[in-house]
Amino acid sequence: MGIKRQNNIKAEGGMSSMTDLVFLLLIFFVILSTMANPGITVKTPKGDGTNMVANDKATVAIRNESGITRFYVNDREFTYVNRDSKELDATKLAEEIRNVMGEDNIVELKAAEDVAYVWPAQVINVVKQNKWTIVLVYRSN
Repeated sequence: MGIKRQNNIKAEGGMSSMTDLVFLLLIFFVILSTMANPGITVKTPKGDGTNMVANDKATVAIRNESGITRFYVNDREFTYVNRDSKELDATKLAEEIRNVMGEDNIVELKAAEDVAYVWPAQVINVVKQNKWTIVLVYRSN
């Protein structure tokens, strides 16, 4: 006769409580291990307060003053700019930068937020063509 049981009792436990327990044990041992071994001490160098970075870089600043875009190379205005066609004289800018730049060949570009993107892009192209290093400054304090 084929009498079968209708009620099959499953003897499986819930896995969600097991994962919660493992997670809590993991947190417990992580906290306990950091309290037992707080880490290594690192001796950091103490500076004497002097600036070790050389100031022989050329600074190109692009500002929007009263609706007119103005260029400055180390605080001297660069006037070889055609504002109608939105182009600047790349060779004159390269000469101007070369005259004020030091041995490290670093050009710092400071562009105001309200300046059109075409102007900083042209300065970056001049710097790349001359294989100089460019540093973009977002805000100068």
